[in-house]
Amino acid sequence: PVAISIFFIVGVFLLINLVHSQNTDIVINEICPTGCASSGYQWIEIFNKGDDAVDLENWKFWEAETNHSLSIAPSSTEQDWLIEPGEYALVVQNDLYFFEDNPDVTSTVFDSSWGTLNKSGESIGLKDSDESLIEEFTYKAIDDFSLERKDVEEAVTDENNWQEHSDFHTVGE
Repeated sequence: PVAISIFFIVGVFLLINLVHSQNTDIVINEICPTGCASSGYQWIEIFNKGDDAVDLENWKFWEAETNHSLSIAPSSTEQDWLIEPGEYALVVQNDLYFFEDNPDVTSTVFDSSWGTLNKSGESIGLKDSDESLIEEFTYKAIDDFSLERKDVEEAVTDENNWQEHSDFHTVGE
C-alpha cells in the first residue's frame, strides 16, 4: 500500500510537470502596441520554441489585469488551435483590421479584444487553459515600431532581451 501511494504521488508529480513544461514552450516574441499600430490594429506574436505542438484552446491573453479570450479568426489560414514546433501565431486586437494591414499573413491568427497596448509599456501575459500565467512581464516603451524579443531562450523579463525593430515589424516571421 505504501509503495502504491508513493508510485501514485510521483506519477502525478511527473505528469503535472510534463504538462506544465510543454506549455512554457509558447512565448511572446513580438509586440505591436500604440506607436507601431493604431488602436484596433494592435497585435502580439507568439512562438512555439519547443519540440511538441501546443494546444491553445481556452488560453487567454492577459492585459490590464484582465483575461481576454481567444478565438480563431475566420480569415486565419490555419483553423486549428495547435501551434506546431517552430511555428508563429498572432493574437490580434481586431482580426478584420489586422487583415486589412496584413493580408498575406499565413500564421494562425487568434482574435481577441483589449483596450490599448500602451506605447509606454505595460504588463501583459499568456494564461493556459488552467488559467496559469505562462508568461508575464512589463514590456518596455517604444517609439514607432514593434518590439522584438532577441532570444526566446532568455528571460522575457530582461529588458536587454528586447529591441525596437529598426524600420517596421516582422509579423508572422
